[in-house]
Amino acid sequence: HKPRPWTRSIVAPTKFVPSHGSLPDSQLALERIYGYSGNGVKNNLHCLSYRMIYSVGKVLVRSDLQDDKQEFFFASSKITCLSVHHKKTICAIGQEESPPDIIIVDLMTMQPLSFLSRNAKGLICLDFDDNGNYVVSVGNSQEIVVHDWKNGAVIASCRTHGLETLDVKFLKGSSNRLVECGRCFVRFWR
Repeated sequence: HKPRPWTRSIVAPTKFVPSHGSLPDSQLALERIYGYSGNGVKNNLHCLSYRMIYSVGKVLVRSDLQDDKQEFFFASSKITCLSVHHKKTICAIGQEESPPDIIIVDLMTMQPLSFLSRNAKGLICLDFDDNGNYVVSVGNSQEIVVHDWKNGAVIASCRTHGLETLDVKFLKGSSNRLVECGRCFVRFWR
């Protein structure tokens, strides 16, 4: 039999309750996520004074650094990008595969406020305008879409020029001007 050096470092749990042969509770509740997923996602870590907002797989995590507690929002597919409005009360998450593509989440309650669909092949990037009324997104289908998220309406959409888009942002102070950047290009949209 092979030696197992790791067995020397295993210690008994501090609050171990022995099983009495009964089945465990049928409901499981996520208490904590350890780790961070930065592979294949964009702009997915935001520091908000004593809170951090980030995604891990299909989960949006709000981690309170003072109380050492985490709250979660569970998406229906992998979160590929997120944007926190500068007032730090709402967050837009973009998903990889399933509609809705964009979910607007209240960061205080971690509850969804709006569901938006348009980009057929998942999202690459998204951003809020300064007022927090509009969300711009670019999907893998290389289409820029501007949503009025409170009313669930598409305000404008346009195909990009076919090159890979890496990010899109509203220009500061504007709800109708965008900048799109990618490999070897920067484009301004009105």
